[in-house]
Amino acid sequence: MHTINQQPVPSSQSKIDAWFDSIRFYLQRPEIAIAALTLLVGFFLGRFMPPENQSRGSIMKQINLTASENKKLIDVQNSPYRYSNVSFNEVDSQNIALNFDVSTHMELVRPKSDPLVREVISQALLNPSHGGSELKAIAISESMLDKKIKEALIFSLHNAPMLAVRMKSLSTLTKYKNDPEVESAFIKVLQSEESVQMRLQALDYLEEARYDQTALKAALAGLDMRTSSAILLRAKKYIEQKPENNN
Repeated sequence: MHTINQQPVPSSQSKIDAWFDSIRFYLQRPEIAIAALTLLVGFFLGRFMPPENQSRGSIMKQINLTASENKKLIDVQNSPYRYSNVSFNEVDSQNIALNFDVSTHMELVRPKSDPLVREVISQALLNPSHGGSELKAIAISESMLDKKIKEALIFSLHNAPMLAVRMKSLSTLTKYKNDPEVESAFIKVLQSEESVQMRLQALDYLEEARYDQTALKAALAGLDMRTSSAILLRAKKYIEQKPENNN
């Protein structure tokens, strides 16, 4: 006949005593408590924090969406994302290799028509890290007629500290033919730009666009003949031309 040894069921009071004994043990050995806490934190972080590639995928999705929604320069200026350490490389006539930092480092190849390409170019002109990145961005944008990039070029035209960058911006903007925003920007160049060469190029664009002669005369009225003689003499010839009879 088999006998069954029954262990006494611990009482509630015994469980409480055991629980307090455990607490007392960990309080006496804090290094064990810290190690256990570290393991628990690591476990839960591993469970709830996304893997790196998943995090990059989420960032990529968000910046693509933002770039598609940003239609004007003011949108780019107010973007929650800032691209830094930007570099460009033309893969071929259709594609651009981009390298930049935005929360994490990104390296990708995109078509020139991709909204993200245009977003990064616009930001490179708004927040340049060095003159080389601006010149590269402008060179790549020469084959893109885009409102957001045009506004960024106008910003660079008036604000870039390097003359080479301002000149490259002006040259690229001349590809936007008969554009009122470009015409207005070039009038400002005539009035305030230090480079005589840039002012003459701006005047050439305005003449080609058949800019209103009376409006041009009014815009140049306040210029000093001593510092603007070449511009005023060239403009005088255009202003005094008789309008062509289209009939």
